[in-house]
Amino acid sequence: MISLMKENRLIVFCLTLATAASFACAARRSAGAEPVRQLAASPSSPAPSPPATGTAPATLTSTATSERPRKDEVQQAIQRIYKDAVVIQEDRGGSYFTGDFNADGSPDLAVIVKPAKGGLPKLNSEYANWILEDPRKVRFGQTTKPQRETVAEGELLLIVLHGFQETGWRHKYARQSYLLRNSVGENLRTQSSREAGQEKRFRDAPAAQTGVVISEKLAGREGFIYWNNSRYAWSE
Repeated sequence: MISLMKENRLIVFCLTLATAASFACAARRSAGAEPVRQLAASPSSPAPSPPATGTAPATLTSTATSERPRKDEVQQAIQRIYKDAVVIQEDRGGSYFTGDFNADGSPDLAVIVKPAKGGLPKLNSEYANWILEDPRKVRFGQTTKPQRETVAEGELLLIVLHGFQETGWRHKYARQSYLLRNSVGENLRTQSSREAGQEKRFRDAPAAQTGVVISEKLAGREGFIYWNNSRYAWSE
């Protein structure tokens, strides 16, 4: 009788252990089910937009920088570099004009000037903050530095001031300047290089130049001054 009771107790104990183990497994399965449902649901959520690629670079030109220059701001730009060494030649119809002459996207300035009284030593100084050259002595594709030039008293000169960033030649950091001799003729005007190349008289001109050119009649011949990627040159 006692042996039977012990056997029954053992059976009950084993059943209890089995039931507890079953509940534990069910609980573990229940705990792992939720992440499965979450992973299954995630594809239906809208995916975040990928970052934009291939965005075009911002241009440097603007409506403000393309406005016709005022005399006072032209004088300010010239004095920023040349101080009192030159004066604007105002007795000509158009003494200054703008264009992207070196094709970098920033507006440049071209001004007809002459040496100021007592300005020759500064203009001809080897320590000047500008590049003095004669475009008619620069051959197409030439990158070597031409021979040193010298400005004469009363000589008409053409200043080309390269622009800096969005505001171009108006910017206080716009200081790269070329002082061009033998470059002031008749009917100076700006043209795109494409327009100049399409004209019959420029049909044989170099086709590699870009940007805006300065067209004119110089020494009795029609041609234009253009940027050859290192300096200004003349082409007929």
